[in-house]
Amino acid sequence: MESSIPLAVAGLHRPESPARPHPLLHRRVGACSLIFSLVHRRLRLQRLNCAFIQRRVGLSPSSSAGLEGLAAAEGKGEGEDESMGKTSYMKLQGSRQLRQRLVLATLATTPILVEDIRSDDTSPGLRPYEVSLLRLIEKISDDCTVEISETGTKLRYKPGTLMGGKYLVHDCGLSRSIGYFLEPLILLGLFGKKPLSIRLKGITNDTKDPSVDTFRMTTLHMLKRFGVPLEGLEMKIESRGAPPLGGGEVILGVPIVPSSLTATHWVDEGMVKSIRGVTFSTRVSPQIGNRMIYAARGVFNRFIPDVHIFTDHRSGPSGGRSPGYGVSLVAETTSGCLISTDIAVSYPRADETNALEDSDEKPELLPPEDVGVQVASMLLAEIEQGGVVDSTHQGLLFLLCALCPPDVSKVCVGKLTPYGIETLRNIRDFLGVKFVIKPDPTTNTVILKCVGCGMKNLSRKHSSSSSKMNGEDCVQRPLFGGAISSWFPLRLQILEHSGTLEVEGLASLNSPAIATTAVGLVAIAKGRQGREAQNLVRVYVANLRLKGISTDVVISAYEPILINPLSESANTVGAGVATVAEAFKLAVTSFKVHDCNLFCSEA
Repeated sequence: MESSIPLAVAGLHRPESPARPHPLLHRRVGACSLIFSLVHRRLRLQRLNCAFIQRRVGLSPSSSAGLEGLAAAEGKGEGEDESMGKTSYMKLQGSRQLRQRLVLATLATTPILVEDIRSDDTSPGLRPYEVSLLRLIEKISDDCTVEISETGTKLRYKPGTLMGGKYLVHDCGLSRSIGYFLEPLILLGLFGKKPLSIRLKGITNDTKDPSVDTFRMTTLHMLKRFGVPLEGLEMKIESRGAPPLGGGEVILGVPIVPSSLTATHWVDEGMVKSIRGVTFSTRVSPQIGNRMIYAARGVFNRFIPDVHIFTDHRSGPSGGRSPGYGVSLVAETTSGCLISTDIAVSYPRADETNALEDSDEKPELLPPEDVGVQVASMLLAEIEQGGVVDSTHQGLLFLLCALCPPDVSKVCVGKLTPYGIETLRNIRDFLGVKFVIKPDPTTNTVILKCVGCGMKNLSRKHSSSSSKMNGEDCVQRPLFGGAISSWFPLRLQILEHSGTLEVEGLASLNSPAIATTAVGLVAIAKGRQGREAQNLVRVYVANLRLKGISTDVVISAYEPILINPLSESANTVGAGVATVAEAFKLAVTSFKVHDCNLFCSEA
């Protein structure tokens, strides 16, 4: 018996009589030369058992299990080698962008080995703030491993499960401000098992990192563009702390994303309609804040009248342990973009003056009037560069775009900063996402487009209302106009119902069978992130229904669509020219049966 369909068909039986084996079950199904060249030579056509089912009865659990089996077979990625019990590490060199590498390694569940960390410096090894960041990641994670060599020049990091949690406390130290730790916390907190609420202690405003005011007024609002829920997204400044002794405290709340972020199309920068800001002063005269406001308004009033800058003077315990002052400004555009900048000046204590003179971190002591003029000029320069975000937020913007589902995100920024360029490289290395960069000469801006890696919140505790399939959440979805339905993994997305076809080669009582087809996408690497999470397989499902016989035949086929060549799944799945849906329809419609006893009762 010959068959012209290049698909795996098994489990055929007569509904009126007990099942009996058929030679069709024990032979490799023949394929026509066209379909064979499109599928078997370049791709890997997976086989899935199909069975007879009664009309309007859901698919058997084995059908969904076939999808699960494919995912389990292809889901072994760059993490652990289960057969050998060893862990493969991505090897990196130097301390450059260590903070961002740790964040991406955690999100992508990629173990990293960093060597030669400032090995040529007079003070080699990790800095105190980098060690503090590692301890912070440990607090919000479960089962992560951090190993540091005795000299501090070698770091071995294996990510764990992001847990989140409430009432956490972390001392950020005095070598870097709290702003250094906020960006990693926001990114990691979004993909935690529980919402994050943490109290951070240290320096709130300095010249190295964005201030807590910038995060509160700008960064948190930027997350709304990517579908982050507003409930639970907050920052409260309990007390301020200036260098060198700090003493500030901030409470950060980060909600979890239900499943994944939302791709964005954000290119309209608009026109500036208002300027808002806040000055801070700790352990100095309250008049310093007013002097900074007066100087800044003198610059802005020539361009825009809607300028409001508030003062935040702190004294006593809420003013920290060191004197200082500064200002943070935000320009809001007609399209809702927020452009920010900030500056801070701190005074040393009398007994620390000599020590600070020998330090590379000696702050510049500017008069309040000069501070106001300088921060206003900085904001005007950011506005002139264009883009939907300022230069400080370029890296975070690119990261959020790369973490979106496999959909196109398009953003507009000003001149690319060195930090933004390094971010694009790290995203390529860890997530396998590449940006298309196109300068816009008319506005002197840069347009960037990318397809997200499909990062999902795998740590989130799913609702108990969904069904489970080998530990994976499933939902019931209708197929073929609701004629049948079945439980499918959440990662299977039904794309289309392709219509109804007549199968001339499969007839009963001179009536051709009716075939309806559906197409879906499934991530073949369940439980993986980064490169493995990008790997998608298109699923073709055909439902053959014989007129006059209460029997359906369900046929499924797989086709690799997006396979990262750097992932281990590429070794078995392969990446090549995609098989079009019409080829599958042709195979289904040309299905032939040469033994009517397969479908009809014996006389």
